[in-house]
Amino acid sequence: MNQELLILLFLAVMVVATIAVGFWTPRVYRKFPVSAGAKWLAGHGWAHLLGFIVFVLMGPMALLAYFWPLSLLFGLVFLALAARRLSLRSQADREIAGVLVLCGVIWLAFAGHEAQFFASIRDAKRGVGGFIAVDLLLTAPLLYFTSLVGLALGTDKWFNRGNE
Repeated sequence: MNQELLILLFLAVMVVATIAVGFWTPRVYRKFPVSAGAKWLAGHGWAHLLGFIVFVLMGPMALLAYFWPLSLLFGLVFLALAARRLSLRSQADREIAGVLVLCGVIWLAFAGHEAQFFASIRDAKRGVGGFIAVDLLLTAPLLYFTSLVGLALGTDKWFNRGNE
């Protein structure tokens, strides 16, 4: 399989899994009593715009794209949080574990996407700045959204923030 096709395949996996997270998460919030701490972390609409701008413009996203093996660690952390939820054996924990598995898959797909992307631009004979910018504009929102949702649902029993 050529590198361009693998890049698109990993990006497609990220997009489909993010759409699934977007549909599954409201169901979890509606159907099960998720702690106030999780709603606090996943709520506050305009703060997310600032958080996303910091994520993209201040460097964390570029560092994750450049040091893509670090995203493997993030994917494994989300999968570990999912395994922890599955061990609790309630219906709510199984639903949350499903969302966390999708978050882990998105991060692992990002690692594969970036590995193939860097292999293809390493061999490029022309400028690749535009490709890198488009890549970051496509992947950054997916990673930001799923990371917030995954952290909110994966750690909701660790933090007790009250009714904020």
